[in-house]
Amino acid sequence: MTQLRHQVAATPASAPGLAPGAALRAFLEAVPVALVLLDPATLAAEAGNAEAAALLGCDAAGLVATWRAALRVAPAGAALASQLMAAAERASEPFEACLHLADGTRRDVLVRPRLAVLEERPWLAVSLQDTIRRRRAELAQAEAEGQARRRLVELETLYRTAPLGLAQLDDRLRFVRVNDALAGMNGLAAEDHLGRSAQQVVPDLHQKIEPLLRRVLASGERITGVALSGQTAAAPGMTRDWVAQYYPVHDPETQQVAGVGIMVEETTGRQRAERAQTLLLRELDHRVKNLFAVIAGLVTFSARGAASPQEMRATLLGRIDALARAHDLVKLAIGGGFAEAASDADHTTLHALAEALLAPFRTPAEPQRLRLEGEAVTVGALAAPPLALVLHELATNAARHGALAQPGGSLAVQWLPPDAAGTLRLLWDERAVGTMSVPASQGFGQRLVTQCAAQLGGRASFDWREGGLLVELALPMGRLQG
Repeated sequence: MTQLRHQVAATPASAPGLAPGAALRAFLEAVPVALVLLDPATLAAEAGNAEAAALLGCDAAGLVATWRAALRVAPAGAALASQLMAAAERASEPFEACLHLADGTRRDVLVRPRLAVLEERPWLAVSLQDTIRRRRAELAQAEAEGQARRRLVELETLYRTAPLGLAQLDDRLRFVRVNDALAGMNGLAAEDHLGRSAQQVVPDLHQKIEPLLRRVLASGERITGVALSGQTAAAPGMTRDWVAQYYPVHDPETQQVAGVGIMVEETTGRQRAERAQTLLLRELDHRVKNLFAVIAGLVTFSARGAASPQEMRATLLGRIDALARAHDLVKLAIGGGFAEAASDADHTTLHALAEALLAPFRTPAEPQRLRLEGEAVTVGALAAPPLALVLHELATNAARHGALAQPGGSLAVQWLPPDAAGTLRLLWDERAVGTMSVPASQGFGQRLVTQCAAQLGGRASFDWREGGLLVELALPMGRLQG
């Protein structure tokens, strides 16, 4: 540096033939920042690039004069000159200055002076940066970075709290991230997924999932609408339903498939609702058909014992009204509202329930046609709906094509005291004068009775014998009274 200063002092700034050569001018134009070459002794501008001219508000031809005028403005110009002279004498750090231009405007600039020897001549190379633009750029960059951080936080929050299950696997199909929703579905903490495979996390589902994941990884295709059904650690022993999507995750630099993204929606409740709706529609269709058959049967055996149309009308209306009252119990059973209706008392008795359901089929002229026998047994609000369905189903079938559909046919309903195991046996005994047709296969009614008995923790058996039908229900008292 001392030698350079000596060279600067020994070389007059106005020496002929020392103007920048073609190579130096090419260098100036290639520099991407505003750069002015000064004579170290006089601080006179002898060359500069287009960026420097633009910053000083002039063209290339006017750069020398504009710089000279800026140095003459007091006190800013004198201060700048003093700092530049100091930079010519010793190493200098960048400093801020204010340039007053000929048009009256000001430029706040960051000045970086450096002594240099170019084309065998010493120069004071001065780079200029508009500090206002720089500060604006810094503020804009800081704002952009702040927005990016906020968006990243928002996206991370959305990912973590989304109601859909979300996850990402690497190219070895190992979990690298998972949100709370999917962690809850799988019954495993989110952090416990990391580094594990689908086989380790959801062993009951991986045989269907893994081939699809490998397909996405190999082909880069998106697979949607994948229906899954199985069990997870969240609810062992319970079969649940999901709909999943699998999509490729690309490396941002190579655009190669680097992993697989997963999106899962649990549909267990919806699937159950759809199945329940289907069952309800089937039940409704079955009930409507039964209703017509029951009404026809009521008309037939009401007419058989009536002495006049008026008597038949009164008898028939009474039986239909009783049937409607019994239907209220069945309606509550189908809709699950029996417990709500029993707000004043949370139970009934087996005799009261059977009486309400079988009253439409009684005939004053034939009191022994239908008999109920058994001790007082409490039936809880939860057990009453399925039991009401059983009695109603058996009664309507008896009136449609069983013992109650035939003259002289009879029905006895008897329940025996619980045995040592606490099981109550209810016997439905139909006896016909003629023959009763035996169904070729298990119909909806028989399935309904069997399912309702199973719902109560019991079982049902059907015995079609000559001249009648015996149905036996074995029901645990604990469930019956619960």
